[in-house]
Amino acid sequence: MRFLALIFLLCAFFNAHGQDKVVRTPSESSSLKYDFYSETLSSVLFSGLTTQSRLRLLYPVPNLKLDLYAGVNISNDLTTGTTLKYADDFVSPTAGILIRPFSFLGFFAEYRRLFRTETIAGLPSVENDTRLGAYVYQKYAVFSSPYKPFAEFYGETVSLTRFSSKPVSTAWLKLGSEHRLSKSFAAAAYVEGFVRNSPSLLIGITDRNLNAGVRLKWTYKSFSAQVLGYNRIYTKEVPTGWEGLLVLSANGRLF
Repeated sequence: MRFLALIFLLCAFFNAHGQDKVVRTPSESSSLKYDFYSETLSSVLFSGLTTQSRLRLLYPVPNLKLDLYAGVNISNDLTTGTTLKYADDFVSPTAGILIRPFSFLGFFAEYRRLFRTETIAGLPSVENDTRLGAYVYQKYAVFSSPYKPFAEFYGETVSLTRFSSKPVSTAWLKLGSEHRLSKSFAAAAYVEGFVRNSPSLLIGITDRNLNAGVRLKWTYKSFSAQVLGYNRIYTKEVPTGWEGLLVLSANGRLF
């Protein structure tokens, strides 16, 4: 939590020093929107993949700086050779409210009706899942240079009361250099500090590590695909080694 508060203060500082602001017209601000986000992970912890995806429709309420949304979340554990599950298998209709007082800060309250597609011993096949949380995100150009050095950080804390009265918190900070290969492609090399505190193994392990990696990013209008390969060069909780991450995202006006 202290690390998350520190990131919040850094985001506020950077946001107040020379960040470009996007001004939306009233018609753009009030139109129905969508967003899509998906992560596929290959880890040193298991053989195979885990995937988590989200598709939402959002109705912005500009005067209150909030979005009402509904959608679906899907999670799949595609690991092999082990009986231990690293991700829940489910399809989950979702509804919630997202409050964004600043471009880098959000608070959300969310309800999910979770339908497990694969039964886990001790867990029901259908379950209510209420979540409360907050996040901060900012990417900042450190200084002007052809090598485009950057600092990028993200932090979140989420309360999942069906598992624990304590929240699960994640924060990471990337420092790197980015090079634009073309209009649509960019490549970056970075080092990353990663911290995750989990109160229960049912929602993941506690993890602290230092990574070094590369990222290739493709963008087209509101669509984005990122491939990250990184080496856990220092870690306390799990083995060192290479991991891979594929991130897909899209957002825009529905009509």
